Amino acid sequence: MEDRSWRVRQALARDYAPLSVALQGEGGQGATEVLHHDLLPGLVALLQDNEAEVRTAALTHAYAAYCPLVGPRLFAQHLLPCAHLLMHDSLPGVRLALATACLDLAPHLGQAAFMQHLMPVLEMVLMDRNAPDNVKVRVHILSRLAVIGPWLSSSSSSSSSSSSTTTITGLSSTPPPSPSILRILLDLREDDNWRLRKAAIEALPVLAEYMPSVDHTLLFEPALLPHLLSAFQDRVSQVRMAATGALNHLARVAGPEFIRSKVFPRMKELYHNAAFYLVRSAVLEASKVRPPSRLPSLLFFLTLPFSLQLSISF
Repeated sequence: MEDRSWRVRQALARDYAPLSVALQGEGGQGATEVLHHDLLPGLVALLQDNEAEVRTAALTHAYAAYCPLVGPRLFAQHLLPCAHLLMHDSLPGVRLALATACLDLAPHLGQAAFMQHLMPVLEMVLMDRNAPDNVKVRVHILSRLAVIGPWLSSSSSSSSSSSSTTTITGLSSTPPPSPSILRILLDLREDDNWRLRKAAIEALPVLAEYMPSVDHTLLFEPALLPHLLSAFQDRVSQVRMAATGALNHLARVAGPEFIRSKVFPRMKELYHNAAFYLVRSAVLEASKVRPPSRLPSLLFFLTLPFSLQLSISF
């Protein structure tokens, strides 16, 4: 751990969790004391190493794996503060490893602790416009929002602690108010970088997936649906294709009636008002929504006339 060669410290960081698991398997009070009093501070030291390769290896191979080893209470006391320090790391590779480790921690920490301590870290990274090399990190976080999807809806945040929520001694067990992820997604939808716009569009149906069905009409339609459909007018083809995929995802989540009554009228208006033929082509492609097997075939028969109509007018 104090070896002068960073490669040796990197190798140690890669094997730190397996070595700790092996020690724990020995059992006994002595093994537990070594794990808590020697190895746990050692991991903190690796996470704060001067070399980025060592910090990245510790985050990738040991950080999330240590939570079930030492328990949520000790993890929150010793290792969670490291996340708040590393979120400002100057190298994007370290921040990417941190974002991945934070999302991997979700099932071990539980909703209350994750939303209180780690969600602000992810939100801060998502909102960081000052680092152009942060795009890959932000896209990665957006691509994995489904991991914490059930915790992102307002109903989940406002509900009382459930049996699935991990309580950490000394920390509040009540989830904090709804996260600002919705505002962040809408902000990223207008970002200059097309990769971020694409990732934000693909993440919108994830929010809808965990909303109560009534919220599809009360919240998703007025607040989010216009942003999803506006992506069909994006100047980058990958973003327009992402809108097609997001619409298919929304169809699986919200069902055929929502698509028929709320989405298709807007798509028709978008198609007829589009001056650019590539926009009309993207809308036509999106109208071929294919329902999954668990949805009734009604959706197919609802979309078919619309597709034919657009094809003739195209």
